[in-house]
Formats: sequence, C-alpha cells, structure tokens
Amino acid sequence: MKKIHFFLCVIFSLLTLAICAQTWAAVIKVDSVRVPSEQAFVDIPIETTVEKDFSGYQLTLNYNSSILRATGVSKGNVASAFSLISNINRPGTIKAGGFDPGLNGVSGSGTLLNITFEILKSGTSHLSLSGVMLSDKEGKNLQVSVVNGKIDVEGKPSDNPAEETQPAEIIPEKQNTVSPAGTISSSIEKPIESVPQDRAERAKILRERISERATAKMVRETPAVQPGMAQTSESPASGNLILFIQSEYGNPFPLRGYSTHRKGSTVTCEIEKEIFVSEMEKAVCKGFRGKGSVTAGNTNKVSFQISQDTTLTWLWQKTSAGKDFILEIKPAGEMEDELAIPLKAIYYGGLRLPIKLTIYGLPESIEATLAQKEITYEQRENSLLLKRKSKIPPGEYRVKINASCGSVKKDYDITILVHGKIKKSVTKKEGSLSITLQPEKNIEITDSFRMALNFPANMMKLNKVLPESLSYKMWGKDILAVAGNFNEKPINISFEIQKPSTDIFLNIDSLIVLDKNGKKIPVRISEE
Repeated sequence: MKKIHFFLCVIFSLLTLAICAQTWAAVIKVDSVRVPSEQAFVDIPIETTVEKDFSGYQLTLNYNSSILRATGVSKGNVASAFSLISNINRPGTIKAGGFDPGLNGVSGSGTLLNITFEILKSGTSHLSLSGVMLSDKEGKNLQVSVVNGKIDVEGKPSDNPAEETQPAEIIPEKQNTVSPAGTISSSIEKPIESVPQDRAERAKILRERISERATAKMVRETPAVQPGMAQTSESPASGNLILFIQSEYGNPFPLRGYSTHRKGSTVTCEIEKEIFVSEMEKAVCKGFRGKGSVTAGNTNKVSFQISQDTTLTWLWQKTSAGKDFILEIKPAGEMEDELAIPLKAIYYGGLRLPIKLTIYGLPESIEATLAQKEITYEQRENSLLLKRKSKIPPGEYRVKINASCGSVKKDYDITILVHGKIKKSVTKKEGSLSITLQPEKNIEITDSFRMALNFPANMMKLNKVLPESLSYKMWGKDILAVAGNFNEKPINISFEIQKPSTDIFLNIDSLIVLDKNGKKIPVRISEE
C-alpha cells in the first residue's frame, strides 16, 4: 500500500506541474550571473517565452543601487520592432515599456530587453520584477509568470564604498564565498528547480491576476461610467486600484489599457511630446484629460497620488511633419584594436537632402573612418569604423557625431570602453604556492590598485609580498588585502604550504584599479 501511495503522489505531482505549465501563457525571466568585481559593466537580458501574440509590455526592475548603476536599456530581439520608453533616472529602479506601432504582435522565445549596469562595488544585488504586464492588440492583459534573478559581483566590498586615497586601508568585508573544496560556490538562483517555492509564487501571482481581471471586468461592465472607472473609490482587488490609459498615438507609460496600483501610491504617466505618424505627418501631444485621481493638463507627463480608480486619456493633434531626420546608432560597447558602429537614417517631412557627418571629440590614439562621407535618402545606412593608432589608456570615451541635413543639425554621443589587461598565473612548487599578476595592455606604472586575495589559512601561511613597496595586511583568517602602485616589476604573492591537500587554492575576490587621478578604470584578467 505504501508503494501504491507513493506512486499516486508522484503522478499527482507531475499532473500538477503539467497543469501549471499549461496555465501560464508567458514567462518573463531575469538572468542571474556572477561577474568579477574588476569588470566595469555587465549586460543583463530579460528573457521572455510567450505563446500568444502581444503588442505591448511594461515592467519595473528593482536592484541594489549601492552595488550597481543602470546606464542603459535597449531592445531585445523579440521586441526589436517595438517603440521603447524607459526611465533609469531613479537609483534602484528601472521602468520600461514598449509598444508595437503596427499592432502586429509577436510571440515566441528570446530577449525582451537588455539592461546595462555599471558595477560600483562587489556584493549581491537581487533583480526583482514588479508591475509586469503583457497586453495584446486590444489592450487585454495576458497571464504572466515572473522569474527573478540576481547579480553576484565577486569580491569583498570595502567599508567605504567611495574611492579611498590610501589603498592600504582598504579592508574588504568578510564574505563566505569559498566552499570547503576550495572552489567558489555559485549562488546563482535557479527558481525553476525550486518547485515548491516556484509553485507557491505562481499561485500567488495567479490569484492576484484573477482578482485584478475580475475587478477590470466589473469596471468595464458598470453602466453609466467611463471604461476604467468604478463607482466606488476602491477596487475589491486587495486594495489595488485601476488605472485605465487611452491614447490614439505614441507609447504611453504605463501602456494603453488597464494596470493596477496600490492605493495611495504615486503614479507617474508620460508619453512622447510628438511622434511621426508617417514620413509626411506627425502627431503632437496637447496634454491629457482624466477622471478620478487626475483631471486635466497640457503637459506630456503627470504624477499624482492614486486614491480611486482613474482614467487618463492623452490628447493629440495631427499636423504636417516638419523637415527632419533621426540618426539611429547602435550602442558601441568595448573596443580592442578596432570597432565598427552601424548608422541608419530615417527621413521625415519630405526631407531628401544628403546627411553630412562630422566626427569629432576622439582622442589622438583613435582614428575614425566613415564607410561613406554622407548618408543619402536612397541609401540610408552607413557605418563608422574606429581604429587604434597608438596605445589607448583604459577608460570610457565618447565619440561625437555632428549630422547636418540642410538647416537641420543634430549632435550624437557614442560611448566606447577600453579595458586594461592583467595576466594572472598561479605557480605550485613543492612546499609553496604563489600568484603573479603581470600588468599588460593599457596599465601604467602610475596606476594604483587594491586587491583582496582569499586562501585557506588552515593550510597555508603568507611568505612574501613583492615588490616590497606594496602595503598589505590580513583581514580575518583567510583574506589578504594588498594595495599599492604598479611598477615595472610584476606583483608576486607567495605562501608556504603547511598542510598539503588537493583543496589548496588562491582566489582574487576583488581587484580595483585606479588611474593617476583616482578614477576607476575597467580591467580584464586573463589566466596564463
């Protein structure tokens, strides 16, 4: 009987999982990654799997602003045809939304968005999604399951997050990141494998969605009230209130249709000032009208405290498009010896003249070449090729492009990164183990560094730290903090092996390099 009971439980669990898998039409997932603290930037994709076509989305991503700083949001391959609006100005929060202008809708699996973060210091930042909504071309919400992630920045954050002027005083915070076997243990979340937690979370989200949908249906079916407006000041969906957005043009945030908000929370609604409907026509936002917690205004952005169900309608006026153009530039990223950057022009208002391009603002060590000197209406694509002429100090550089077409002139900035490189080698001999760091590409002798080195103190004892000009001290039992300036000699740290074991290891938990002005520079470590 026990065996029969066991098999029945297994079959029931499998059926439950299968039902849950069929219930969710869409999954939005944030990747979890582990990166070294010396890495300057990291790109995090937000992945999606959608069975039904969707034409709009919106989401909020929360992160730890003391560890990361959001620098950009870009389209993924799934929503490449969508118009994107995002806000990264509030530390710790990213708001993003997109809308398919053609209302064609997309489905399938791939990347919805790419988020770029600058790494400020080591530590762990959870990446939590909230307010996630997918809607079809009629503005109806699709069911969504959310899988959160996190970024583990290896290393030990200093007591003072700011750049200190005395490298020897950098004492990293103790973290247990090394397993007994001597390898760095991964703390990347795997929500899919954690079945009980995942199912509980899905059930919670499902209950909220059902409650919200029921409230929205009740509001839509209430007579003598505008869509999105309930007769009571509070919806029955556990204190959530409904905001109904209407707009003939543009990409509103929040998106068209229904969204729910906690009573008393501050809601910010915004939309473009103007959008091009076609090459010859544009629509200009003349303001908004509302009912509920907001009345009317003549701006394209409004913030209010929501206290009752609310409707907001963006007002537009169509007019002839003035002669204008937009130059679309793909984000540049990291540069080695050369880097190609695609350029694409979009014309409006009957403008047909060639767009003349001028490149300026480059350091002397970088040479810029355009595939064509100008962009024409017939051939609207071009590319910019950057080549290294001489040694380029590591850091962040901005390439400036001036584009002029008749009387219309515009300036664009492109950010490129140049990394410094350090070669790491670990040498094990009888009775000793040492680590050597050899500065290579783009590292100057005037640059300074601070590093935290993790080792098993119960098996090894510190022997020497070379060059002797370096400052060092023990932090705890198994962390060695080292700081100083680079010079022509490599950095070598050796240990005596007191207890031979296969679990002996040396791990760089953090390495921060500063230039002569005290500014952090991006660095990559290669292993010999």
